[in-house]
Amino acid sequence: MKRLCLGVMTLSLVVVCASVAMADSVLQVGDTIRFYNREGSLAGEFGVGLVGANEPELFRTFCMQHSEYMDFDSHGFRVAGISDYSETDHKALAPETAYLYYHFIFGGLKTPYDHGNGTGQHAQDADALQQAMWKYQQQINYELTGKAKVFYDEAYAAVHGQDAEWEGLGPVRILNLRWATSRNGFATGSAAQDQLIVIPFPTAAWMGAGLLGAVFSVRRLRRAK
Repeated sequence: MKRLCLGVMTLSLVVVCASVAMADSVLQVGDTIRFYNREGSLAGEFGVGLVGANEPELFRTFCMQHSEYMDFDSHGFRVAGISDYSETDHKALAPETAYLYYHFIFGGLKTPYDHGNGTGQHAQDADALQQAMWKYQQQINYELTGKAKVFYDEAYAAVHGQDAEWEGLGPVRILNLRWATSRNGFATGSAAQDQLIVIPFPTAAWMGAGLLGAVFSVRRLRRAK
């Protein structure tokens, strides 16, 4: 069984914590979503889909907190906001985290990431990427090692290095979530684990960039002023 952050509660798997979202936003504030248990043993990757019969998985995501919970129950979670911070701990989305998630989704990570369905390497890479994101979100204080450190260093160089290629958040944001029903000791509407998402691209900013339907990497993304 996959152990996610602080582990298991009775009745359903509940986790403390948190890939490919389309350029057209598939979610809005007020939507109710559910999660699917995907690769990784610490937290993400998670699959995200709308609540309802025969609803497909829409994208993959990673968690932003180490002290909030979510589960894989079909009743799901309500989208309370789409912002640049995680709510309960008021941690701003780090540009380095945005870099890692964006390139996980659209391609372009310099550090190899195995996207193979259900492979052991995929699970290891998901854990490593989650740890790097948590470190940038100030959710963990231990020193990173192995591939987690490599992902961390890649993001640092992309944002702060001599040949920096990323600035701001680009189209990456945080889903602020609430429990859609009362279960596992959490009341309806109480804060749940926040997750990452890619929001729609501003048409003017991206017109002519050749991005529609593409897998790509981008240089010098800037936050709108």
